[in-house]
Amino acid sequence: MDLNKMLECYKKAPLIYQPSKYWDHLNEKNLKQLSDSGFDNFKRTVNLNYFNFNVEANSKDADQFYWLLENTNQTYLNIKDVNKLTNFERYNLFVLLLWEYARKYDTERLLDKLKEPEEGNPYRIYFNGKLISQDLANSVLEYYTVVKNSDVLMRQDLKIAELGAGYGRSAYVYLKRFLNIKYFIIDIPPALYISQNYLSKMFPDKRIYSFKENIDIEEIHNSDIIFLMPHQIYQLPDKIFDLFLTISTLHEMRLDQIGNYLRLMKKLTSGYFYSKQWYNCPMPFEGITITQDDYVVPGYCILNRTAYPQVGFFESLWFIE
Repeated sequence: MDLNKMLECYKKAPLIYQPSKYWDHLNEKNLKQLSDSGFDNFKRTVNLNYFNFNVEANSKDADQFYWLLENTNQTYLNIKDVNKLTNFERYNLFVLLLWEYARKYDTERLLDKLKEPEEGNPYRIYFNGKLISQDLANSVLEYYTVVKNSDVLMRQDLKIAELGAGYGRSAYVYLKRFLNIKYFIIDIPPALYISQNYLSKMFPDKRIYSFKENIDIEEIHNSDIIFLMPHQIYQLPDKIFDLFLTISTLHEMRLDQIGNYLRLMKKLTSGYFYSKQWYNCPMPFEGITITQDDYVVPGYCILNRTAYPQVGFFESLWFIE
């Protein structure tokens, strides 16, 4: 299904699933970037509106850059004066520091086995001759928060759902790590369009359930990677997911939407819920600020902490019965 047909389908969704005013604004920007620069360059355009940071001086995202400077071994980088770096030099240094930080926790040596795919034209940053990225480093760090604090690795035929997956950076890591896995991408266009095209190219041997206006449960059952819009997931069987992920998403929604998604997560999950959000997020165009207290998760909290190096974010892991 092409992007325009996806957009037409999404406009028919109930109001509770329609984007907030803030995401209406972001979607206009994303659609223009896709139109101007194309899918082939999305890692340099649309992806910068997802969980990817420029860390330019004086931006709110620079906090994680300075945190890494203080908490990572920098001797091999030959750092002199960060204030004299160009924006690209600063970005390059940030990604190298983040990669070094993630390697400290990489007990399975995933970062030695994976490299950033060239699809989407990422910025060319190399470590030991291999293309790397902040997306891959962050996805591996998030993966370890889940697997080191749960029994996910012990579960057979793992079923994972991700709400608001961007282009599929987390899905890429899980699908590379596990052989027998079913991964559900739950998102709105154009992100759903991007992730569907991207992951289909990354995993040509997987059985792909491309987005359809009317879902087919039997076909979903026989697929490995499934692409759905949010208003479709209530049709799935109860307790189908072993793990439900959502990263940098809930703080961009209205309060009624947050509550609705948490209730749906509870209905569909028997296992774990991983969330990574801003501690405080003023919502442009809505006149509200979403805080950590607004997430009333119906489960048992296993872990709740600052999501280093993103010091403005917290990450939490919950057990859902």
